[in-house]
Amino acid sequence: MYRCLQRTTRALKRSGLSSKSNNKRPFRQLNYLSYNSIRHRAYRHSIFARTRCNRLSASCGGATSTTAAPFLCHKRLFSSNSNDSVHSGNVGQYFDNIFESWKADPNSVEKSWREYFEKHYGYFSNGQFIKDASAAAATSSADGGGGGEISNAAALKMIDDATNLLKLVRAYQSYGHYIAKLDPLGILQQGVDRKQFQPELLNKEFWGFSDADLDRRIFVGDHSQFLSLMGVSTPYVTIRAVEERLRAIYCNTIGYQYMHIANFEKNQFMRHAIERDMAQYEASREEKIRILDRLLWAEEFENFLDVKYPAQKRFGINGAESFVPLLKEIIDEGARLGISDFVIGMPHRGRLLFLATVVRKPLWQIFYEFRGLAVPWEQIGDSGDVKYHLGHSLDRKTPDELSVHLSLLPNPSHLEAVDPVVMGKTRAKQYVNGDADRSKTCAIIIHGDASFSGQGVVYETMALTDLPKYTTGGVIHVIVNNQIGFTTDAYDSRSSPYCTDVARSVAAPILHVNGDDPEAVTKSAKIAVRY
Repeated sequence: MYRCLQRTTRALKRSGLSSKSNNKRPFRQLNYLSYNSIRHRAYRHSIFARTRCNRLSASCGGATSTTAAPFLCHKRLFSSNSNDSVHSGNVGQYFDNIFESWKADPNSVEKSWREYFEKHYGYFSNGQFIKDASAAAATSSADGGGGGEISNAAALKMIDDATNLLKLVRAYQSYGHYIAKLDPLGILQQGVDRKQFQPELLNKEFWGFSDADLDRRIFVGDHSQFLSLMGVSTPYVTIRAVEERLRAIYCNTIGYQYMHIANFEKNQFMRHAIERDMAQYEASREEKIRILDRLLWAEEFENFLDVKYPAQKRFGINGAESFVPLLKEIIDEGARLGISDFVIGMPHRGRLLFLATVVRKPLWQIFYEFRGLAVPWEQIGDSGDVKYHLGHSLDRKTPDELSVHLSLLPNPSHLEAVDPVVMGKTRAKQYVNGDADRSKTCAIIIHGDASFSGQGVVYETMALTDLPKYTTGGVIHVIVNNQIGFTTDAYDSRSSPYCTDVARSVAAPILHVNGDDPEAVTKSAKIAVRY
């Protein structure tokens, strides 16, 4: 476009120089800003500009509009091809002037412009849009939905309803997690640790609907958002059905927080997984038995330690036993997707249970340490640290008979200090094994709620997520939230609604799960690994 303007300027300059002797006023240097219809309009409408444009228009046969003359005389014509876009911002003013000329006299513009305006503007101005809407309503009537001829006001109402319904859907996608069932203890109060939430956004009344509209059919056409959400092909939905669907997906025992992800493909992957792929997920009989078996292992192990060693410090995970099915499902699902090596880091709480059930450290070693007896390092391969700092590694089979290697790193007393170590070891394994696409080795880091939101090393480590020399292809972070942190209520320990809000800094999807629903925990594990 700029080169075209330069050519136009040179042509106008030559025209002006050739007629300089015929002009009584002093000749002024011409430039493209004075003659194009994009940047500068005042001088173009002067007597001098109109004289020049008329001369150019006459040289082109007199059939070209004044405002378009500088461009069309140099054969800069736009094709009527639908792939030729004319809506870019730099030709907006030019386009407006052509449109105004066409409205005043359709024959004053070039043929391709005339066809373009007749096709698009005429569709709405001649009432064809209303006729098409009426035909759709008649089709609906034939199917039992009622309808017939509709007025212009009814058509606008139909558009307004569909737009507001889409806004309601987007509100649930963005804020539904605030009213999800995420409080097993029943201690959260609205306006305390979720004070940033506006509950009225999830009310249909806020978007212009009432109870009388619950069963009224709303035309949404072929909008993929509704079709994906509702899982239907019909172009009509009701507010009642949409609200029930939204509450079942976004306000149940899983709260999905992903609308902060700006990357379109990642955002759509999560939306499709939540609303379609995993929306109807229900654990099979075999999966339920497996979940129950894992829960019983966790429960009985903690009860045994509580009875056998009541005075020993052990950092139990009572109340969060679904932590075991979660970690095991992450490993099982990862193995199905081709991951063969897991590098794991975690704090004190739950480490003994994790060693016994997930990493399968021999129970005799764990109980031997509880008795306070020294175990030769040749037998256990560690440095003799306290029992809840120790790591372990082994090769094991998943229920699908897939081989995986698990490596739990030792952890010092300083919470979260193991985070960069886990990422470093994962990156090193990927380098040594030639895992260029980072699909064979996965890092898992387990946190407490207070340490995840309070320790600076968490953000410092997550900030390395997408750096080419540090990335591991993704890390699964598991936060065990006992709703009180270490000693402090959330109200007094952080400013954000959730302890996980630091993860939003790297546009990571966040799944809030009620630990009292182990099947929902398993479902979340599947979504996290697939992402």
